[in-house]
Amino acid sequence: MNETPEKLKAVLERLETSTRKIISTRGYSKDAKSLKLLEEMIKEQLTNAYPSSSTRTIR
Repeated sequence: MNETPEKLKAVLERLETSTRKIISTRGYSKDAKSLKLLEEMIKEQLTNAYPSSSTRTIR
């Protein structure tokens, strides 16, 4: 995947907003579940592919 962390964060925010709207209008359906899973995948991608720079390297 050739996405920057900023792009992924922006996509994640839009996806979270959409998911909240779908849940509030239609309830927790199969579509909402799929979107929540996609959110988790993006969050995992952000934490694994772009680790925090504040962590110290192991010697």
